[in-house]
Amino acid sequence: MRLWSEMKIDQTQLTPPKQLKSAWNALALDLVKLRADIKWHKVKQHFDLHEGKVFVITGGAKGLGKELAWWIGVFGGGRVIFCDTDPVAGKRTEQELNRNRQRLTRTRAKTIQFVEHDVTKYRRSAQLIEGVVDKYKKIDVLINNAGIGTADTLLTARPGMFDRIYAVNVKGAFNMSQPFVRYVDEGIKREIIDLEEKPKLVTMGSIGGVIGLLQRFSYGVSKHAAVGLTDSSIVDLGRVVDIIGINPCRIATDMPVARINQAPEEKRELIKFEMSATQRNHEMLKPSDLGATISYITSSDPGANGFRNTQLKLADGWPEGHQLIIDDIPTRLLRQILSGRLD
Repeated sequence: MRLWSEMKIDQTQLTPPKQLKSAWNALALDLVKLRADIKWHKVKQHFDLHEGKVFVITGGAKGLGKELAWWIGVFGGGRVIFCDTDPVAGKRTEQELNRNRQRLTRTRAKTIQFVEHDVTKYRRSAQLIEGVVDKYKKIDVLINNAGIGTADTLLTARPGMFDRIYAVNVKGAFNMSQPFVRYVDEGIKREIIDLEEKPKLVTMGSIGGVIGLLQRFSYGVSKHAAVGLTDSSIVDLGRVVDIIGINPCRIATDMPVARINQAPEEKRELIKFEMSATQRNHEMLKPSDLGATISYITSSDPGANGFRNTQLKLADGWPEGHQLIIDDIPTRLLRQILSGRLD
């Protein structure tokens, strides 16, 4: 038996290290592409899920609103008009989302538009709704997402801040919803809108609108009212428009993240733990979790029909008691595939 060191090896038959590494990298890349192709084949039928539809989203420059605009406008192919009081962030988001949509579809069309707007102004809110209808001839979905909050209790709440939070979270939803529902009601009477394809009104509530949360007094009061706005509207107007309330646990958007970062360093972990205590898995939701869910719920996919005129409680991004399915493909898979987005 010869030792390895005694064996003669024909050096010409060996693959140089650089070539071997290059070949291995090419093979690995091919496997990645194959896996991506298989996954894309499963979901490509859901691309442009909202094509031909017009969405209005409030508070869309950052956080969850931006995530909604991405899922609905960039991947879903819907025309999105989103508003916000921050013109700098709004324009930046508009450019980013349109650029991603153009890269995804290889077109130069701009289907996502920012409008600077304060939802606490009733007349201007009505004008915004009227302007969108005049330009695009319809609105298929209104999503009341604009919201603000602060850390306070009944003992520490400031009257001015309490009024401001209520004005945005409750009055703002009313200001946008009433002209929208009036447009829908008039369209049905004139037989312009088909009752089989009723427009949808979505209002973002919160787990804080269902139960009490620690040191979220002003925010919690406003969200309880937002839940009441949805419940009362379902009873009165469910025949006219599909009304949906979304009540998620805490989401890792700017507000809770800022609250953690502004706390003394030695208290940050404790605050993060307290804020995550309401979650089923003790972690705050990612905006992408909720964006994917709401995008599907507001679609015309037959599986979304079960979410008409209802209040949904979301513990981990998905409605309690529901297994969301898109043509037998869990939306969780869809979310995972798209979580590595273009930008």
